[in-house]
Amino acid sequence: DMQRELDIMPSSTRKRAYDLALSMDTNFVQDRRFRLRYLRGHRFNAKAAAKYFVGYFWATQTLFDDSALTKPWSYDMLNEDDIACLENGDLQVLPSRDQSGRAVLCKAVKHEAYKTIGNAIRAAGYLIYKAFEDEETQKRGMVFIAYHGDMKIPTFDPAIMSAAMDLAAGMPCAFSGIHFCYESPLLRPFAFIHRRILPEHLRPVCRDHEGSHMECMYNLMTFGIPTGDIPVKEDGSLCRK
Repeated sequence: DMQRELDIMPSSTRKRAYDLALSMDTNFVQDRRFRLRYLRGHRFNAKAAAKYFVGYFWATQTLFDDSALTKPWSYDMLNEDDIACLENGDLQVLPSRDQSGRAVLCKAVKHEAYKTIGNAIRAAGYLIYKAFEDEETQKRGMVFIAYHGDMKIPTFDPAIMSAAMDLAAGMPCAFSGIHFCYESPLLRPFAFIHRRILPEHLRPVCRDHEGSHMECMYNLMTFGIPTGDIPVKEDGSLCRK
């Protein structure tokens, strides 16, 4: 079971964050509902659930401090710049699900704004972890859309990509679909690099959609995504809800 996988997991930087949290508050770390999120999200694969569960504590320790290890992420934990990043609206969980009942997370890349990488990752982590408090999302998973629109020059920051992967390593559920939408052919190499950086188990669920806004929307519709809720409009503007 999951506890056995945690017990036999070799010591590592990530495991030490879990061990510290366990020594600080056993009740929080062993909370049945908390662990159940990870088991549901990883189809009751105990080994995968344990791996991502440990990743949660490491991500929390890295983005905040040791005192945050034994409490769920909350709005109060964010600083002023984190909140400004969150309220910018470039990252949103859509109000409706796809046809398979999965939550949809959309990133309007052209509109992103943050002071530091930490601000961006904490804001994203808060949004994602709050979404996974929902039982239906735990069971059905989440789809991610990276919408670049008419960007001509890709923004590729290895540091933020690395931080995003670290955050994803603690998610209760791996993304069940990833979509890159862009207009310019110049972004093809960028999409390819993104795919190669992703863990191997996520690469098969990646899809590129090249074309105008309308063409990208039609393509997303074929995957059952409610395009009417995509926050980026045809003129490129962002709807901040």
